[in-house]
Amino acid sequence: MALFERRPRDPRDSIAAFWTWWARARDQVGDGLEKDDLGKLHRDLTGRVRAIHPELAWELTSGRQAKHALVVSPEGSPALRPVTERWLRAGPGPDADWEYYASRQPDPAAYTGSVQLGGRPFHPGSARFGFEIDLDRARVHVSVWHPDFPRLDEAIRLQASFLLLDWALGEDDVERWLGEVKVTGDDQPYGVEELRAAVVELSTHYQHGEWVTVDGFDDRDRPVAVRVRVPFARLDYPLYDLHGRVRIPFEPGSADEAALDGIQTGLLGRLGDSAVLVAVVTVASVRTLHLYADGNGVVPDQVATWATQQPSNVTQEWRPDPGWEAVRGLY
Repeated sequence: MALFERRPRDPRDSIAAFWTWWARARDQVGDGLEKDDLGKLHRDLTGRVRAIHPELAWELTSGRQAKHALVVSPEGSPALRPVTERWLRAGPGPDADWEYYASRQPDPAAYTGSVQLGGRPFHPGSARFGFEIDLDRARVHVSVWHPDFPRLDEAIRLQASFLLLDWALGEDDVERWLGEVKVTGDDQPYGVEELRAAVVELSTHYQHGEWVTVDGFDDRDRPVAVRVRVPFARLDYPLYDLHGRVRIPFEPGSADEAALDGIQTGLLGRLGDSAVLVAVVTVASVRTLHLYADGNGVVPDQVATWATQQPSNVTQEWRPDPGWEAVRGLY
């Protein structure tokens, strides 16, 4: 049996329209950036980006290799990161004048200047951080403090905290490596360089990805075994926006249970790189495989064909999940 939910339509027309406009406007944008006066191009660029999705943001910065960089950011929304990735992949690629990014990049220079927040100057370099490295979950839990926080309302404090983290690590690594983020009124012991070093230290433990097993009990007091892939792999598969649950029943203590790993390996071998397994949950007499795939592909059909060849009644359920929300609670 298979259950499917139709995924939202990709904004492909708006993305194509953006790049058509950009081919005409890029030189004007570059000139305006150098003169610090974009004029109506600011409004045009905003309109083109919001036509792709109204919650996206954009930035113009100095490039790493090129003269300038254009960033289209999901603004911390995991569900929008596939949209910005599709925007990036549809574009022309970097050249001497422009390079492009689908998320906010690390910006160490931001910590040497100031920005306007809450109608007043805000100096990122005054921020201080506390952190705890959680090797079991492949996360760094962070506390963020700034001397200006008391004068800012709660929403602006939260926005400022994530901007500070984005500038320190880049938007993608904030999601990949950070766990709990607390905004605090208490001064913290570390500067931005120590925070970066903590993330680098954690990343060295998980250079090639690992599996972590957690045993427990569900709300019916049944034993549960959860295996998750760490670190959180969504950013390694930014276009995999379709979540699948493949349920394989078995008789505990029987040959069926002993064969589960082989059945699982056979499915993954058939799917190859078209899907990624991120979690395995075994409870009572069912093993559930949590898979992600590109919603524009045919993975559900491949799984359906494979399921008909299995001795047990394998079921599958597929739903759009660009932010991988279905498995976040397992981490």
